[in-house]
Amino acid sequence: MMNSIPEALMWLTHPLVIAIAQYLIFTLAAGFTSPRSPTRLLAFALLSFCTWLGIYNFPRNIQSTSVLAAILAGAIAGSPLGYLDRVILRAWAYEDRKAIFGPPPKGKEKTDDQRPISGPGVIDDEDTFGSRYSFGSEVSGVVRGIGTSFEIKYIPPFSSSDPGYVPSPAAFIASKFMIIIACHYIVEYTMDWRVAFDKSLFLPSKVPFFARLDDVTLDDVLARLIIGLTTWIYNYAILQVFFGIPAAIAVAFKPSSVGEWRPPFGSIQDAYTMRGFWG
Repeated sequence: MMNSIPEALMWLTHPLVIAIAQYLIFTLAAGFTSPRSPTRLLAFALLSFCTWLGIYNFPRNIQSTSVLAAILAGAIAGSPLGYLDRVILRAWAYEDRKAIFGPPPKGKEKTDDQRPISGPGVIDDEDTFGSRYSFGSEVSGVVRGIGTSFEIKYIPPFSSSDPGYVPSPAAFIASKFMIIIACHYIVEYTMDWRVAFDKSLFLPSKVPFFARLDDVTLDDVLARLIIGLTTWIYNYAILQVFFGIPAAIAVAFKPSSVGEWRPPFGSIQDAYTMRGFWG
């Protein structure tokens, strides 16, 4: 199928173009269609096709294992899932915007430092193209719903010792910048470690482990332990960058406030249960 696309149009399959197209499809469908509209199902099909198109052509367009490449791939893969959750299953619609992005539950009201300039909690009563587009854009990007009526439980505070603490914008941006830089190198190094492993340790004949215990070597054990550990570290770093870049940009240019960007991960001490682990 890809061979039938003229070379001059192959730029349309670039993951960045695909990601932008998915954002527009998601935003327009969420903001301008009703819950029962067949257009929503068509949009879901288009998003799914875009995901396939972007991932299929990813190696052709991007020959990199960098943080940004991983984030782009994750965004493309996650778009139809977020759409399925919020637009299809939850059936969020512009007419219900006050119930969706309205006041948070009692006891979870925002402080002045947490109140956004725009976005969740700011409801436009006028039915305009701009207000609908803004709603759709918010639906496409919101995940945890901080400060809204659907705020996800167990979102960690900035400080476990002082749950009401909110850092200053300057401190927040500086910390995110340092985290992004550190995680960038963590991703690069973990990928280098994985690529440098002896490929013979991962041949098909080496896949069964317990069935060949008599032949298992120390290198076999270490390879599996290190690959498993670096996979966790790699994914943790990717998610930190995935969260940190938009958070720093949003706070720096003030479309949202620091309070809307509480940490993506809590303390490891709380991860001894499934609920504490997943949040």
